[in-house]
Formats: sequence, C-alpha cells, structure tokens
Amino acid sequence: MIDHSAITDFIQTYTRAVTPPLVPEIQLRQALHAHDIFQDAHTFVDGGLGERPYWAFAWPGGQALARHIIDHPDLVRGRRVLDLGSGSAIAGIAALQSGAASVTAADIDPLAAAAATLNAKLNGVALDATTQDLLGADTAFDLVIVGDLVYEPDLKDRVGTFIASHHARGIPILYGDRTTARRPPGNFRLLADHEAPLTPALVDDFIERARVWQL
Repeated sequence: MIDHSAITDFIQTYTRAVTPPLVPEIQLRQALHAHDIFQDAHTFVDGGLGERPYWAFAWPGGQALARHIIDHPDLVRGRRVLDLGSGSAIAGIAALQSGAASVTAADIDPLAAAAATLNAKLNGVALDATTQDLLGADTAFDLVIVGDLVYEPDLKDRVGTFIASHHARGIPILYGDRTTARRPPGNFRLLADHEAPLTPALVDDFIERARVWQL
C-alpha cells in the first residue's frame, strides 16, 4: 500500500495546473507528458490500480459535463451530488462552484481520489473523495453525474445497471461522453453538444464531439 504523502508527491511531480479548453473556470493538475505518465504511473504503482492515470487528463466528456453544469447551475444548486468515476473531478468541482450542497468524488483508483482532492483545493472548494466501488451500491444522493466512465466493455453493463437503478428511484442522471466512447443503454436525452480536445493530447490536433445527456 502506497502512503498518501507519496501519492501526493507523485501527482505534484508529474503534473502541472492547467485550465481545460472548454472550462477555463477550472484548473486541473494534468500530465506534464501525456504518454510518459503511463510508464511513470506503472513504475510508481508496480501493478494494479493506479497504472492508468486517467485522472491526469481532462477528457472531452468531462469537460462538456463541467461546462454544462457551470452554464446551468440550477441543475446542481443545493443538491448532494455523486461524481461517479470522478477521475480529475472536473465535473464535481464545477458542481461545487455552481452551488451544490456537497460532492462525493468516487473513483476506485487511489491516485484519482488524491488528485480529486488536490484539484478541489486548487479551485477553492472541498469535496469528499472515496475509493469505494459504488457501482453495486444503493447510494443516497440527489444527483449523479458521470463523465467518460465507460472505457471498457464490462463498465458499460455495470454503469448501465447503476444508472438504471438510480433513475428508477427518481434520481436524475447527467452523463458526459465523447464520440469514441461507449454509452450505457437508456433513454438518454441530449442536452448539449460541444467540440473539445483531450488535454494533454495523446494524438495531435484531434478534436472530438463531447456531449451531455440526461436520464
């Protein structure tokens, strides 16, 4: 088990504070070197969780979701928000900036949880970060926000089941994705459509459609 101070040191060493193109209101600690950080994380963690530093990037779907929340603060104002698969917590930070009562950033990667906490502090807000896998749990939130989470086939089913069960209980879902990602099944309604790059870029000059959906 890597201690928290070592994780914090790793994040601060291999990232820098950057504002994503679609959300200049928010600063995030993003990878200094987009490709190298995958090897750096592999060496640091030495197997298991944390090898894939997705938290070190501002993904297009997360950017779009954060943009939509900032532009429509009534969606989150006064609500207890779950940022599921939070990564950098860009959407959760946007929710706090827009008046959410509280935000829980849930990501099973301990480096992501630490990055979420650091990013929140960087933006003058505070959130609760957890590494508990909530996909099989019944949670007590007023709103669930999800950005760019379905990056593996099995997640499509697990996230879909979680979303469906919470939607059936009357809990609204906001979902941000990009055109190259999978989306769980469901009667999603399109709220917004943007163009945004992944930052830092893994492929030069590659812009994706980034969309926000509601269930």
